[in-house]
Amino acid sequence: MTTYLRDELARLAEEAPPSAPPGGLWERGVRRRRRRRVLAAGVATAAIVLGAAVAPAGLDVLRGQRPVPAAPGAPAALPERLYVADPRTPGTAEEGPLGRLAVILGAERHRGFWGRYENGTVGVSATTGEYRFLDLPDRVVEGDVWLNGAEPVLSPDGRHVAYWLRHPDEPTWVGGYAVYDTVSGEVVRREVPGERGVLSQELAWTGPDALVVQYAVVTMRGSDSMASSTQAPVMWWPDRHRTYPLESAGDREISAISPTRSGFGVFRDGRLSLATHRGSLSDPDGRSLPGAVRFVRAEVGQDRATLSPDARTVVLLPQSAALVSRRLLVGAVEPAGDQIGRGPDVRPQPLPVGLEMVALLGWKDADHVVVRGARPGTAGTRASTYSVDVRTGEHEPVIDEPPGNWAPRADYADLLWTRPPLPRPAPEDVVDPRVPAGGAAAALVLAVVAVRRWRRAH
Repeated sequence: MTTYLRDELARLAEEAPPSAPPGGLWERGVRRRRRRRVLAAGVATAAIVLGAAVAPAGLDVLRGQRPVPAAPGAPAALPERLYVADPRTPGTAEEGPLGRLAVILGAERHRGFWGRYENGTVGVSATTGEYRFLDLPDRVVEGDVWLNGAEPVLSPDGRHVAYWLRHPDEPTWVGGYAVYDTVSGEVVRREVPGERGVLSQELAWTGPDALVVQYAVVTMRGSDSMASSTQAPVMWWPDRHRTYPLESAGDREISAISPTRSGFGVFRDGRLSLATHRGSLSDPDGRSLPGAVRFVRAEVGQDRATLSPDARTVVLLPQSAALVSRRLLVGAVEPAGDQIGRGPDVRPQPLPVGLEMVALLGWKDADHVVVRGARPGTAGTRASTYSVDVRTGEHEPVIDEPPGNWAPRADYADLLWTRPPLPRPAPEDVVDPRVPAGGAAAALVLAVVAVRRWRRAH
């Protein structure tokens, strides 16, 4: 049986017609392999492009449609509501100045691709509502400034931001002060000589283009101790590039500055001094003493204080152990005499207000002061600004502020309190660059897996 099968197979092989292998077999194999490589490369490239394009779009869909910002020609106004800016919001160093600002406030900022998080200061445009981080050249962001909580301050018209400068020998020391122009981006600096730097004490605007500055010169620095000498406050006009001493102020620390229509008020050691920009200075143009008002109050302490725009009403926010107060102290100011310290006494009277107040922010008009606070029982969750009638204590909300305690708290352009706030868009969420990069990498891996499976199947 085995021999028969072998003989039959041999016979069939001899009878089969001769045939040659098909022509071009090698060339067809090369072309097929080339097509596979081109297809694999095309699939991978398409996956990368698709991943990079779809990831941001998908995030936009999840976030919803972005609001349309106000037109650049819109009137300057405060926003009806403040938002928390995205940590990757661009800064002025990247996109240039933002223009006149309505408010500046602290926010968490992320720098670099992998980068780090840090304290940043956001500016909000007074005309468009756009948010942008302020890159203030050589600003001190830690160290000595935190000893006194000295933060950047916005001018009443929103055109300038004043801040403390780094010392040339040590970035955590204060070595002077500067003003940043929010329209041109220019910076005017004023360095303070001193090997050990200075301690910030007061940096406050008395008008759109003038500052009161006070600091203490550091005389000794140790590993756990420091000594300093407080200097008399000075007036500084950045455009003049020089300072002028504030008369009769001595070396006592200023507790508050309040701009008025004709000048400003200086609160210091339980006394209010009324001054004009020209009359309060040792200016070559003339010398004259500011008026002064003493005021007596029931509660002694570092009460926060403000003076109305017409310089006729003093409002105090009493300090308490809980750091909030449900009442104001309101007193009338009479015209002062010509001599320092001989003005009339002011006796502020308590004014109950149904709010838990933490700060005095400015004035809407001569009868309405603006405070930061919250309704009773909600102070720990969200704060807002309220307009309070200093005659009756009645109040109404003005601006809704975001939760959180990033420093600085919102600092507003005071001249805009007289105008109704306008609705402004929420700041845009910025796509984390690691998201599209990760999406592209995942798409590439999937493309490679798909190509390998296709090749195995073919």
